[in-house]
Amino acid sequence: MNVIITAIGGSDRPGIIAALTKAIYELGGNLDDATMTRLRGAFANMLAATLPEGKTIADAQARLSPVAQELDLQVAVYEIPDEEPQEEISDHIISVYGADQPGIVHRITSLLAEHGANITDLDTRLAGVPSKPIYVMLLETAGGDWTKLPEVLAERGKALGVDITVREIETETL
Repeated sequence: MNVIITAIGGSDRPGIIAALTKAIYELGGNLDDATMTRLRGAFANMLAATLPEGKTIADAQARLSPVAQELDLQVAVYEIPDEEPQEEISDHIISVYGADQPGIVHRITSLLAEHGANITDLDTRLAGVPSKPIYVMLLETAGGDWTKLPEVLAERGKALGVDITVREIETETL
């Protein structure tokens, strides 16, 4: 059975990933994909794992429950289809830098969606000093109308007063 495990909690600290992955390992599960970040100092994690035959979501929740309680986490386990995922290969990286303001993420991501670009990864954060924060957004995309996107992204960047750079991801055949 394929599952997604989400874990969010109070303060990030050493050992959270180790404890979560130990529980999955001890259950006989295999970790497929993982992402973890801190959001304003709080821990946030998603794990994709394959559970061994005969193990259920209830088994995973039972194994993860003591970890969640000990580390003050909210943990949830969701079943996902067993079919092979159709991975989209990221083909562009977009960087956005500028003064923080409401609506940056929405205005950039909606523009990408309008032009058929699927966001495969997104990361945002505030950088700089608290008195003069700089908003940073990094996106990876797959697909889309790249004959028009560079121009419309430049226009949107100008309207928002942010710098937007686009770089094509080049793949090599090994």
